[in-house]
Amino acid sequence: MEVTDRTVDPVRVARTMFHPRETARVLAALPAERNGVFLRHWTLKEAYGKARGLGFLLPPGSYTVTPDAPGGPRLAATDDDGPRWQLAQWSRGERHLLAVALRRDHGPDATVVRHPGPP
Repeated sequence: MEVTDRTVDPVRVARTMFHPRETARVLAALPAERNGVFLRHWTLKEAYGKARGLGFLLPPGSYTVTPDAPGGPRLAATDDDGPRWQLAQWSRGERHLLAVALRRDHGPDATVVRHPGPP
């Protein structure tokens, strides 16, 4: 989970931590939308890296996420079976964005149920 109003230079971080296609999406975003585009990618990449047990030790060029793919966020990875991973992302209030990644068997996506938590 990330706080959406924290101060970060999305272009600088994307250039060092993202796949070139993801960096291009951040750079193509309007300046007012750039932080949001960056955070959508960041939280998905963080969720996948943590699910793999490696975090950002995974080489940035070895995988890419697409937050706005038809049917929901998707993953492509050179050293993993991307379609076996399911990604989900949502806002928690106005200030937080969170994502989950789960590896599943082949077949339809699992149902991700979000329960309300404490305020």
